[in-house]
Amino acid sequence: MNPKVIKIGDPEPALTFIFTMLTMCIWGVYAGIFTGPTSLALGLVQISTFIPYLICSILFYLRGETMMGTICLIFATLFGGIGGVLSVAEGLSYILGFEMSTQLGSIPFLWGAISLIPLLISVRKTASALAFLCFTCVVFFLTLITLVSFGLIPESANLLIKWTCLFVATSGIYTFVNSLLRASGCKCMPEGKPLFK
Repeated sequence: MNPKVIKIGDPEPALTFIFTMLTMCIWGVYAGIFTGPTSLALGLVQISTFIPYLICSILFYLRGETMMGTICLIFATLFGGIGGVLSVAEGLSYILGFEMSTQLGSIPFLWGAISLIPLLISVRKTASALAFLCFTCVVFFLTLITLVSFGLIPESANLLIKWTCLFVATSGIYTFVNSLLRASGCKCMPEGKPLFK
């Protein structure tokens, strides 16, 4: 009797959902659509995604996909861990009245932007136009957030961050829906041919 082979499913749709959902929350902060302080609530949402993010990274590693496993683990650390804890701390600083600088947190996000560059290089000939532009915009907005945080570019760049976040969130949820359609054998919506040959 042959042992049953367990096939590990693709965690990418779940990862895309988690990341783009967080990006939409960040867009809401930059767009000013929420009433009252948002740091504490955003931090709790971010921390809530850490375990699912971590599970996705482990599944990628088990599938032998080192690149995606590494990127997923990095972003679990950045958004679920570092970003979540810093946002909670910032929220508590408002409530309890102590001063806190969050500039240090910008360095990990810049490192996260840099970590996506090898991914962009490796998928440039295979990723759809929409997916490639989405990943590129992630690099863009993470870099801009760091530059604004350190005063290297004016805060007027927050407008560009806001719209870039919105593009990442909406293009990401579009590719998430397509990923589920593809997984269930349904016809996918168009995403555009790869931009590079």
